[in-house]
Amino acid sequence: SLFSVTVTAITLAGTALILVVGGWHVLDGRLSIGTLLVVIAYLAAVYDPISEIARTTGLLQQAVVSARRVREILALTPEALDEPLALKASEVKGHLRFEQVGFSYS
Repeated sequence: SLFSVTVTAITLAGTALILVVGGWHVLDGRLSIGTLLVVIAYLAAVYDPISEIARTTGLLQQAVVSARRVREILALTPEALDEPLALKASEVKGHLRFEQVGFSYS
C-alpha cells in the first residue's frame, strides 16, 4: 500500500540522515563510533514497530474490501426465483462431480 511505501521511504531517509550526520560527527571527534551504533540501534527499535503498523494497516484495508465484496455477494437474490418452473434446492437430488478443475490465486 502507499502508506507502507511512504513509511519505508521515511525510514530509509531517516537512517541515511543519521548515518551521514553521525559519520560527520565521528570524523570530527564529537561522537564515538559506539555512540553512533547505539543511536542506530535505537532508531531500528523505533522504526520496526512503525513498519509493522504500516503493514498491518495494509492488511486491514484488504480485509475490509474483501468483507465488503462478500457482503455484496451474500446480498444477491438467486436468479432462479424469477423462473416459473424453478425447483427449490431441497427438491434437487443427485451427485455432483468436478473433474480436471483447477484453482489458483494470481
